[in-house]
Amino acid sequence: MAGERRVVLEARVECLEEAVRFIAGELADAACPEEKQQLIELALEELFINVARYAYGRSGGGSVEITCARAGKGGVAIELADRGAPFNPLEREAPDLSAPLEGREPGGLGIYLVKRTMDSVAYRHDGEFNRTTIRSSW
Repeated sequence: MAGERRVVLEARVECLEEAVRFIAGELADAACPEEKQQLIELALEELFINVARYAYGRSGGGSVEITCARAGKGGVAIELADRGAPFNPLEREAPDLSAPLEGREPGGLGIYLVKRTMDSVAYRHDGEFNRTTIRSSW
């Protein structure tokens, strides 16, 4: 894919704003429509927060590499890579949206949202890294 750029950030919630700023700049450069940009940024936020909160356990101290690659004339592929504990967020079952709020298990709604709003979402663990990739076109 052409136009690949990356940034490495500390895997901390406090770095979320910088991650979104990076992706917003890449999407603006790619002439992404605002409505689609908001969905992509929301998906990035969910994935980044999951890494920041869970990938490195209580000790923290890890990083997340975000790569954004243009795909064709109107699309992007965004990959988040971390060296945290192996975890495939896509294996989580979809939440039961018909259940009353007080009866629902906590969590899972963010990944559900990512799956519903992106063209594709993929996960792989390559021995050293967790790699979650989202793709979206416009």
